[in-house]
Amino acid sequence: MTARSPDTPTHATPDAADPPAGAISSTADLSVADTAGPDADGPDADQLLVDGQPPPSARTTLSRDRIVQAAVEFVDEHGLPGLSMPWELPI
Repeated sequence: MTARSPDTPTHATPDAADPPAGAISSTADLSVADTAGPDADGPDADQLLVDGQPPPSARTTLSRDRIVQAAVEFVDEHGLPGLSMPWELPI
């Protein structure tokens, strides 16, 4: 067994210049298809627009009736104490 210097690490550390086998060394090695793949969980927004459908991000506009309805549903579910927001005055 050889003596170890106090500056020698006790575990092997990879050299920063040597990426693991099969690793991509920089983003320059990637194509757009590699970095911006399709979202398997969501719809293809471009195809929806081409088909003449509204985009998936389209939202129903807010109205006073929708806000009041959501507030009533919240109070029915959580009660009035659930509506308060605890806070403290800044010192």
